[in-house]
Parts: sequence; structure tokens; C-alpha cells
Amino acid sequence: MSKTKFQIRRANSKDINALECMEMKSFNSHQFNKKQFRYYLSQDNCICYVTYSKEIFGYILGIIDRRGKKKKARLYSLAVLPNYRKRGYATLLLKQFEKEVLKKNCGLVTLEVKEKNKEAFKLYLREGYKYVDPIKDYYGKNQDGLNMHKLLK
Repeated sequence: MSKTKFQIRRANSKDINALECMEMKSFNSHQFNKKQFRYYLSQDNCICYVTYSKEIFGYILGIIDRRGKKKKARLYSLAVLPNYRKRGYATLLLKQFEKEVLKKNCGLVTLEVKEKNKEAFKLYLREGYKYVDPIKDYYGKNQDGLNMHKLLK
């Protein structure tokens, strides 16, 4: 399938309904709600981008965590609507997120991914993320998470 003409831009408060809709269509648990999206989008340490053409069909959300000796970026969520998957949009969003992280003088991205989400795990490995360790029951009983990170150049 060919790529749709699209653009990437920073998310804003007008996107909250679309972001929540994508959460519901992309994840069956641990979904962000409107209140959480509103909160993150209001924070100066939030990095959130959307892909869109006629509609928003993908997004990435994370923060710059300034606690501790070294700041790090935490990638919280990456989603692309089912009809737009397998076309490289998730990779483009991830690269945009990493570019923004570097602009903020941060060189480490961390994330957790559901162990059963093989497609996302493969994406992160392909993009240079390293598997660190498992997190037992991170997403609920018998739903382990995988801790990953990437050092940016």
C-alpha cells in the first residue's frame, strides 16, 4: 500500500478527542484518557506529535524527565490507526520524537512495551533500542512489560 500524503506537527489541545480515539482503537488496556492528554499537553516537558492528512492517524507522546542527575526522555505512547499501519508512520514519529529529545539536550530515551506486542518490540529493536529487562505484571496480571532504552547520538 502506498503512503498517504501527510504531515507531522506538534499536538495541541484541539487534538485531544482524536488522541483518545486512537488510544481506544490501538490499545485494549492502559489507555490514556482526555484528562491525561490534557495534562501532558499542558506541560513544558511534554513532546507530542501527530501525523495527519484528512484526519489524525498517528501520534507519539513522551516527556523529558529532569529528575535525578541526568535527564532522560520517557516515551509513553506511540500509536497509528490500524488502516495506516505497516507504512512507516510509526518509524517517522519515533524519529521526530528522538530529534526533539536531542534538541532538548537529552541523550537517553526509555520506554516500556507490552511483551505480547511483538510488532512494537521489533520496531524499537530495528530503530536501535536495546532490551534491558522484563517487568513482571507491568500491564496487569500475566501481562509483562519489556524495559528498553536507546542512547541517542
